[in-house]
Amino acid sequence: MFDDKFLDAVRNKKHHRIDYPDNIDYSWDKFLPFLDSHPERHLASQKEKLNFILTAMEKRDSCPHFVKEIITNLKETFPKNNITAHMFGGFTRNSKSFKIHRDPMDVFYLQVLGDIEWSVWEPKNPAWSEKEGRENIRSKEGNRIFTERFTMGKMIWIPRETYHLVNPYSSRFGVSFGVEGDPDPSTYV
Repeated sequence: MFDDKFLDAVRNKKHHRIDYPDNIDYSWDKFLPFLDSHPERHLASQKEKLNFILTAMEKRDSCPHFVKEIITNLKETFPKNNITAHMFGGFTRNSKSFKIHRDPMDVFYLQVLGDIEWSVWEPKNPAWSEKEGRENIRSKEGNRIFTERFTMGKMIWIPRETYHLVNPYSSRFGVSFGVEGDPDPSTYV
């Protein structure tokens, strides 16, 4: 799944898009019971935004097969890092996600159901606070790399400290894999 082009992107800290090679055997009918059975301590919900986050997916026996497969591939590729999986979703196109932000870990995101729009900016000065980074992006000092519609099976690698934004077009469900901790994978891949 991770070819030389992808590994070069990681080494160069550049986002990278991948088409997931396998069919995802997943549907809302399978997903909704999973949501209902998820432990409350691992469920973050923002009712006013109509979205949810299921954390610690990798710790559940009922974790979908494709999630386990990707975690295995990530652990083989990045053996020095902790790999986590979080499912993000929402039931309307108004179920907004987070504001423009950057993450302290590398993020690997797979769109599973529905459509979203990804916007990604060039990584900015890590010394900036989150507020300074957002202000620079809003003032057009930031350099947007792309805005693209993501449908089922599209994946993206977002290097740590890269500003990004997700906007839904419809009800949606996706999985975000965190490559956490030191060292930065780009230093040893």
